[in-house]
Amino acid sequence: MSTTSNKKKKGSSNTDSNVKDKVIKIKNKSNNNSSFVAGAILVLIAGFVLYVFFMTISKKSLAIYEVNKKSISDNDVVRGLVLRDETVVKSSSSGYINYFVGEGQKVGINGRIYSLDETGDVFKEITNELNVDTTDNMAIDEIRSSIKDFRNDYTPSNYESIQSFQYNINNTIEQISIEESRTKINKMLRNNRNTTGFTVYKSEKSGIVSYITDNKEDLKLRDITYKHFEDTSDSKNVIKQNSFVKTGDNVYKLINSNRWSIVVPVSESKYKNIKKQGTVSITLKKINVTTYPSTKTFKRDGKYYAVFTLSNYLEQYINSRYIDLQINLNGASGYQIPISSIVERKAFYIPKEFLTFNTDNNSCVFMDKADTEKKDSSVKNDYVLSEVSIYTTDEDGNYYISSNNLKEGVVIYSSTGKDYQLKAPKLMEGVYNCNYGYCKFNYIEVLYENSEFAIVSSKTSYGLSLYDHIVLNADIIDENDLIY
Repeated sequence: MSTTSNKKKKGSSNTDSNVKDKVIKIKNKSNNNSSFVAGAILVLIAGFVLYVFFMTISKKSLAIYEVNKKSISDNDVVRGLVLRDETVVKSSSSGYINYFVGEGQKVGINGRIYSLDETGDVFKEITNELNVDTTDNMAIDEIRSSIKDFRNDYTPSNYESIQSFQYNINNTIEQISIEESRTKINKMLRNNRNTTGFTVYKSEKSGIVSYITDNKEDLKLRDITYKHFEDTSDSKNVIKQNSFVKTGDNVYKLINSNRWSIVVPVSESKYKNIKKQGTVSITLKKINVTTYPSTKTFKRDGKYYAVFTLSNYLEQYINSRYIDLQINLNGASGYQIPISSIVERKAFYIPKEFLTFNTDNNSCVFMDKADTEKKDSSVKNDYVLSEVSIYTTDEDGNYYISSNNLKEGVVIYSSTGKDYQLKAPKLMEGVYNCNYGYCKFNYIEVLYENSEFAIVSSKTSYGLSLYDHIVLNADIIDENDLIY
């Protein structure tokens, strides 16, 4: 019994083994397909994220600016170059020079200006007799006054004041020497002393005398380039009293006219403002005087210049080639907006009787002739109502409207049957107002501008209001575009 039972068990074991060997494992295709789909979706998502990323970093971001009320002006101090009608006179012979006219004094035709002593005998006699201790009290008081003024006004940053002080002291001392030399020479001439080789020279025309030259006396407006403003420090060559001069040396300078000009390099925006205003006031900083000169502008080699011509104050600047002045351009108060926000749009002019307000949707409409393309349910009596955006109005209440979907020559009609043909559009400046979720063009009236900001009127019809939000970088968006 047990044997038989064991045999059965053995047979059963073999059968199970054979069955297992014949079993074929089938792969789960559903799992493979799901993995493939999931991978593809991940790749697509990654690609989309990369696309959005690259589009974001390559695309300019829209910037918004809030309108505020402010005032600006451009009254900055600039350095200008002085042009005068002046003549440098040269010596016709050699000798020791003595002057009869002081620095900055006027001389008439045939007025005695200087003498030359070829032998040096007269020069020796004059210099031996000169005694500075005999200087009059008026000259001493003048020196003391110059020192006092310098001490009161001195600032370390104003180097020009040091130069001016030095010039005033030297000029006062030189004037003392001229006065004493002139007295001695006149005495010798009256006594008919032997003055062999001694010659007195007179002026051929009237003018203001100066003994300082800088080699720019022949400079004319047509010669001005930007190189003349690379170094704006004065370079002075002083012709001294009692010095020895050679034939051909400079002996004095004569300013022939009280009319003089100041040439100033300016920025493009300032050039436009000066040209627009026509006449502006300037403040001469050295003497703190404000005046209204004759004004003109010019452009040369891509640079901009202003020229101010005066008939006063020449004596105070007779020996200065470069001077400091303040250009008093008129500033303005109103709404401040960035220059980058300003755009130009075309606008059509429409008389007020041809534009009406649609109370149904609070829009403005005008009537024009219906055609086969425009005929719809709004057509009445062969006319169609067209909605329009108003940019602004003029003093008489007439309108300037958007040129969108309009063109020159279109005929519009009034409610009384009159007709009007649209003329060529006009370019108008404005900004994109984004208070409404899209770009709405607002007309602006620019009162003043510099390189960064403009001040626009706060009283423009259909214009901006305080705290409006406008597009800062208006070049990347257009009218009626949605704000993103």
